Amino acid sequence: MPVKSYFFAFASLLMMTIFSCKGKGGGSGGGGPVTPQEEGIKFELKSLEEGGYNKASGETFTFTVNMLSAMPKEGVKITMTVISDPGGVVLEQSPIAPTSNKSFDITLTKLPVLKTYRVKVTITSATTPSNKLEKEFLITNKAV
Repeated sequence: MPVKSYFFAFASLLMMTIFSCKGKGGGSGGGGPVTPQEEGIKFELKSLEEGGYNKASGETFTFTVNMLSAMPKEGVKITMTVISDPGGVVLEQSPIAPTSNKSFDITLTKLPVLKTYRVKVTITSATTPSNKLEKEFLITNKAV
């Protein structure tokens, strides 16, 4: 007899578990519309060697950013830091406006002669701030 009562209790708990997990929406876990997940940010830096040393022939240097991933719904935000290497002194640059273009140019300015700078470019989704990618390169103004 005790086996039958345990079996009945176990079967009851199992049935309650199965039916309680199924809600509105056919057991999908939510009743609202499902939004597609945003593709991870991917981009390339053209006109330079990513991660390596590059030469500028004057106090300005322009390079192109090509987005390789799908553009987020609200576009991307771009930040750039330019820091002397070695030394760690920041070289101020103009802010870069957010964009929805798949390809855009960035211009470094005020590069002193024969100084090397580490440039970090970070592109962040305006829709999902955690979706971002950072790339860096070194630049030296070799104008004499």
